[in-house]
Amino acid sequence: MMLLDIERWSKQYYYSSNIYFQLVYLLKFCPSFRNIFYFRCSNIPNIIQNIFCRPDPNFYIADYIPNTFNCIEGGGIFVVHSFGTRIRAKYIGYGCIFRQLTTIGVKSTDRPLEVPTILNNVDFGANVCCFGNITIGNNVVIGAGSVVTKDVPDNAIVAGNPARIIGYRNI
Repeated sequence: MMLLDIERWSKQYYYSSNIYFQLVYLLKFCPSFRNIFYFRCSNIPNIIQNIFCRPDPNFYIADYIPNTFNCIEGGGIFVVHSFGTRIRAKYIGYGCIFRQLTTIGVKSTDRPLEVPTILNNVDFGANVCCFGNITIGNNVVIGAGSVVTKDVPDNAIVAGNPARIIGYRNI
């Protein structure tokens, strides 16, 4: 999965034929990539994280169940602007795109395990909120400023507060 992440981020920032050069470049110049890297590689020593390549403090990925590191199953996760982004999901599929101020998580603290399931190729706009035990389908586009509290079918385009389907993608 990490190779898919490196490939996706390299398309945007830096491309080299050597995967190791790509990884070093992304770790050095892309703090949001570091957060995903550290989340996937939980056994990285803290000295590397805290001194050499610090993670982005504005971007946070939480475990569905603490200390299990199981929510990001798919590769190719990309964060366009990480400012204020908080993600806590059961599952995140391949090729999802997150933008600034996106919040994905629990509806209330009384039910901490009721978090969204995000399938493949979901594109989140800026300032999107997704709460509760919902499923967001494949190839979904969620418009900026939307609040999603109900399931979203595959190939849907949703927007608004509360979010409603405004169209479907032709895939």
